[in-house]
Amino acid sequence: MAQLVRMPRFWALVLPFIASAAGSIMLTAHIVPMLRSWGLSTTLAASLLSVQSVGGIIGTICFGWIADRLGGATALIIVAFDSAMLFMLLLLHPSFLTMAIIIGLIGAHGCGVVPVFSLALSQTFGRENFSRAYGLTSLINTPTLTLCVPLAAAVFTRTGSYSGAIIGEAAFLAIACLLALSAWRRRAVVAI
Repeated sequence: MAQLVRMPRFWALVLPFIASAAGSIMLTAHIVPMLRSWGLSTTLAASLLSVQSVGGIIGTICFGWIADRLGGATALIIVAFDSAMLFMLLLLHPSFLTMAIIIGLIGAHGCGVVPVFSLALSQTFGRENFSRAYGLTSLINTPTLTLCVPLAAAVFTRTGSYSGAIIGEAAFLAIACLLALSAWRRRAVVAI
């Protein structure tokens, strides 16, 4: 595991996964108060949480299929890039129907990152190292997932808007996309 932590390529794959997971958790926890602050009713806001969940179910299958055809690192780049764009689109406060599509797609990307990342780890470090790499990722990911919800709440409390949290998440995803791109350029299996 210590060898993995010292490898830039490991971080180039892990950070897009963490960024995507953080965005999903943050949106899930804050979707109702965020959309209420944008003028939607509690019922409509809660229904968009269901749209996010349905998108997640579909995304797991679709992104697994995409990863099988394009490779894990390529699909990870797609997930991170698309997610950054989708979060930025939320800042436009679109109509309910457009917001439902955006949030459904965020859900698809948020859940779709799991099979994509799993394949990227396996392709990069080999099946024999997958369990260690995934377990280490889970250990690293836990504090991020724990902190992203209160951090977004703190941004809202301080500014009265979720825009800062959304921009922060989009920036995290954009940086993670660039890191995934660096991992994609070096495709050979890494020996550990």
